[in-house]
Amino acid sequence: MSSPLSWNDDQIKAFKELHHNFEQVKISITKLLGQKGPLTGSERELDRLLSEINSIRVKYIQFSADPLLRIFVPKRVRLTTEFVSKTLRQLKDYERAMKEEIELLDWLEKESQKMTGVKDALSLSYWAVLMVETGQVFRFKDRGKQEGYLRSTVNALEPVVASGRSDSTIPNLPADVVRGITLYVLSDAYADLGLVRYLQKDRTGALEMYKRVIPLSVEFVRLRESSPILKKLWDIMIEYGLPPDSRALIGMKECEAIDAGENEDYDLVVMSLISAITRHDEKHVADLLWRGADPNTLITVDKNVLMLAVDSGSSDLVKLLLDKGANPHLKVPMNYDAVEYARLRNRHDMANLMERYSVSKGVAQSPGVAIQTEPSLGMQVICPNCGTALQYSRFCPKCGTLLDDYKPCPSCRHLVPKASRFCGFCGKPLPP
Repeated sequence: MSSPLSWNDDQIKAFKELHHNFEQVKISITKLLGQKGPLTGSERELDRLLSEINSIRVKYIQFSADPLLRIFVPKRVRLTTEFVSKTLRQLKDYERAMKEEIELLDWLEKESQKMTGVKDALSLSYWAVLMVETGQVFRFKDRGKQEGYLRSTVNALEPVVASGRSDSTIPNLPADVVRGITLYVLSDAYADLGLVRYLQKDRTGALEMYKRVIPLSVEFVRLRESSPILKKLWDIMIEYGLPPDSRALIGMKECEAIDAGENEDYDLVVMSLISAITRHDEKHVADLLWRGADPNTLITVDKNVLMLAVDSGSSDLVKLLLDKGANPHLKVPMNYDAVEYARLRNRHDMANLMERYSVSKGVAQSPGVAIQTEPSLGMQVICPNCGTALQYSRFCPKCGTLLDDYKPCPSCRHLVPKASRFCGFCGKPLPP
């Protein structure tokens, strides 16, 4: 494998091509299985397709030799293995299915043993991914066991994030890449742990985990925007499902819905809304909004549905969302609104459309963000007492000031008292 610093598009393409191939084979197998069992005469073709998935899995495992791409290997090995096992069970070949499941756990355990004694942040992140995926194997069988693996992950990575460590065994690897990977893996574990507690009817515990995801994701997005390597990794991160901040935001809304006695299928509504906007399906979007979908839904820490409509390039979708109550001046946690977002992406036509709407409807600019973000351990902030730039912790390492009663200004990163409405350093309004 080549050094991550000399990656080319062909290497990334080769890794992503495996995902495409796997999805195509899954479709073929699903068609052959049919709704009432395997189609007559399909046995030989099914065996061939299952062998093809095994070949894809072997190629994935080969990428575990790459010190960065290996972060994504355990999940893909688990997903390919679980699909093979599920297919074999549908074919009533329970012995082979059980063998697949045992071999998966054996591989995860062997990979974990290889990481015994590692100390650098990047290697610990890979070990943490192995723990998360081992926990996922038990998600339907033993939630307690899954929670144990997730807690091991959290306990290992929290000190790394808090200390701001970004060391690795790769020469000249930018520190922001290591930090970004560590933030992503920890936020992924928090999101999974939130779901486990949600399913255990522990909504307080679930909310606690979900809220921890948001500041980590905000920092990750900031790092990603200035890192070519993290941008390439991001395309791989989102191949299988929603990112951690999306899952956390959905989880928080579902907890709120239960407490309010409302429909808790918030995830289905959000997924449908995202899908409809991406497909430019104006009729479906209108139907979802008519049925109560929130036009100001926050999808990730850096994007809401109105911004997604801007990305789609459809002015009709933007108009529809505005007519149904979308606020173009509602800031996301990254501290910009839809108008600013459109201008950042050179969609000045969309920005002008939203500004004209604001004037005609008298929509005021929002001084706050869509949700409050508390300082996370390791976040870059400035001590209010001595002015030292530091990575957030409970105490300033230079002057010893206790920082628990302060919050960061999203604009200048100075810490200000939590009760402040405006930043005393740059004068800008603060979230509540």
